[in-house]
Amino acid sequence: MKKQMRKEMRIGLLLFAATMVLKNFGILPEFLHSMFLGLAICFELIGVLSEEKYRRLKAWKKSIFN
Repeated sequence: MKKQMRKEMRIGLLLFAATMVLKNFGILPEFLHSMFLGLAICFELIGVLSEEKYRRLKAWKKSIFN
């Protein structure tokens, strides 16, 4: 059975890659670079959670915003 990557992991990897490209061209200020890298790491950590912990996190988030 082939597992699909979660959308959070894809977003994190894309954000990380985009941040690195912009950093190499000198377009991105250091503050924004650090902020986007932190956000990318957060998305990647959520993307690698086990299924049980991922569902608990989603339920917790849903309970806060409802």
